[in-house]
Amino acid sequence: MAGSGIDSVKGSLSLPTVKALAYHLKSAVPSATSSNRKYWSCSYNKKPTYFCLVWVQGVIVNVDTDEEEVVIRDESGKMRLVEAKINTATIDDLYVLKPGQYVMAVGELISNDSLPVLLTHKLKVMESGREVLAALWPLEVQHQLKYAPVKY
Repeated sequence: MAGSGIDSVKGSLSLPTVKALAYHLKSAVPSATSSNRKYWSCSYNKKPTYFCLVWVQGVIVNVDTDEEEVVIRDESGKMRLVEAKINTATIDDLYVLKPGQYVMAVGELISNDSLPVLLTHKLKVMESGREVLAALWPLEVQHQLKYAPVKY
C-alpha cells in the first residue's frame, strides 16, 4: 500500500514531529507538497509552525475495525486516525482498542475538511497515569508552539 511503512515515515522526517491539538490541525493550511507529501503550517501567537508529522493525544470516541479507523477527542475537538493497524498487534501492543482509552498517535495530516484526518504511523494506548497525561498534554503542546516553533 502506498504511503505506509518505514519508507513513508522516513520521507516525513525532513521536519520534526509537532505536538498538536485538534484545533491546530483544523486550522492548518497546506504550505507545500513534495514527494507526494503534504507539508502544513499552523499559527500560534502569529508565529507559523510547519509540519508533516504530528503527535496527538486523546480519548478514543469510536473504533471501526473494518475500516481500521479510530476517532479520538482532545480538549479542542475530534480527529480521525486512518490506517490505524488495529488488527496488527505487535509484541509491545497486545491490546484491544475501545472507547474511553487514552492514546497517543503519530501520523501525517492528510486532510482537515470536516475533521482532521491523520494517516497513522504509530498508535499507543497510554492507560497508566492517564489523568496526569491528559492534563499535561495541552501544556506540552502550548510550550512547543510557543518556544520551539518549527521553521523551514
